Amino acid sequence: HIKNVVNYKCKYILNKCSAFYSVFASTVLNLFSKFLLNKSKQKSSAFSASHTEEIVNYNSLFIKNSAGEQANGGALDLIAVSIAKNIKCYFYKNSANDGGAIYAYSVRILINNCTTIANNADGWSGTTIESKGHNKMTFISINCSFIANKGFWRTINLQNAFSVRNYYTKFIKNSLALYIAHGKEVLNYKCIFISNER
Repeated sequence: HIKNVVNYKCKYILNKCSAFYSVFASTVLNLFSKFLLNKSKQKSSAFSASHTEEIVNYNSLFIKNSAGEQANGGALDLIAVSIAKNIKCYFYKNSANDGGAIYAYSVRILINNCTTIANNADGWSGTTIESKGHNKMTFISINCSFIANKGFWRTINLQNAFSVRNYYTKFIKNSLALYIAHGKEVLNYKCIFISNER
């Protein structure tokens, strides 16, 4: 039950479990940190958090992290987080069964000025982002790029989202760029979709 956690300019490299795991925290900040080449069998290989009020990943790198066959979220595995903010982050070649880069359950997600490239999921879900939960879940992307994220199914898979809003976001050469089921409102404002396929 740690109240606030700050990871500043930290490097998590070649760990064989979740490089960082947090539960019941108020705020977790990952600032200018690097999560590289971590591999886990049960949780996200890079960063896992549950029952946390706020998570902020700022100017951080998530590169070539992989979760095991039964695990979710190659870079981030988030469960029951009030809000997760990803700002100026780079997700490259992360992989998992569900949610190649990010797996989120009952989480409000903000992605701002982030780049996600060549992330992969083996299951029937998001090669980059898999997000599920109740009708309070929201997803917002602002000025982001989703490029060449491949897998068996969808790049961004959103289930039961109350609100989905994409502003100035690019979807280029992905597997089925954006899939939304049981959403209540969807806005794509000045977005670009190029050469995405199923």
